[in-house]
Amino acid sequence: MTTTWNSEEGNFLQVARAAIPRIAEIIATFPAEHRAGALEAAERRYAEAAGDFGCPVVAARTYVSDVMRDLRTEVETVAA
Repeated sequence: MTTTWNSEEGNFLQVARAAIPRIAEIIATFPAEHRAGALEAAERRYAEAAGDFGCPVVAARTYVSDVMRDLRTEVETVAA
């Protein structure tokens, strides 16, 4: 099955994924007990950004979930 994105969705995903290393680096500097809150804030901001890019709401939820999975993995890697 092939996924087809409109230009807004593609732009959002490109920008969101490009930001992962820097955001992970920042969150990894937080004390461990504050990282969950920082990740929640990042998730809210990614959701807002998806809307700003014009992504449909249902698709945006999926994209944000995928980006957050990658961000959490990167934070774990950087913080280790």
